[in-house]
Amino acid sequence: EVENQAKDEEAKARDNLTHSVGEEVKAWAEGKSIHQLLNELDVVFEGAPTPNLLTANSSAPEIKRAYLKAIRFCHPDKIGRDATMKRKLLSQAVFGAVNAAYERRKRVENM
Repeated sequence: EVENQAKDEEAKARDNLTHSVGEEVKAWAEGKSIHQLLNELDVVFEGAPTPNLLTANSSAPEIKRAYLKAIRFCHPDKIGRDATMKRKLLSQAVFGAVNAAYERRKRVENM
C-alpha cells in the first residue's frame, strides 16, 4: 500500500514535470524560425552552444553548421545517464522543436 502510494506520487510528479517542461519549450519556440531558436537555445537549455548571431539572411551552410552543433549538444541520446529528469525532458522537447524548425526551413528553401 505505502509502496504503491509512493510510486503513484512519483508518477504524478514526473507527469507534472513533463507538462511544465513541454509548456516552457513550447512558449520558447512558438513562432520562431530556426535561426531565432539557435540564437536563443541557451535561454531554455543551459550550457547550449551559441552560434555567431544568425539572421534571416544567414546562408544555408551557416544555419546547417549551427543546427548540427545544437542537435549534437541537446540530442536525447547524448544526455548523460546522471542528468536530472528535467534535463532529460528538456533535451527531448528542445531537440524536437529545433528539428521541426530546421525541417520547415528546408522545405521552404529546398535546402
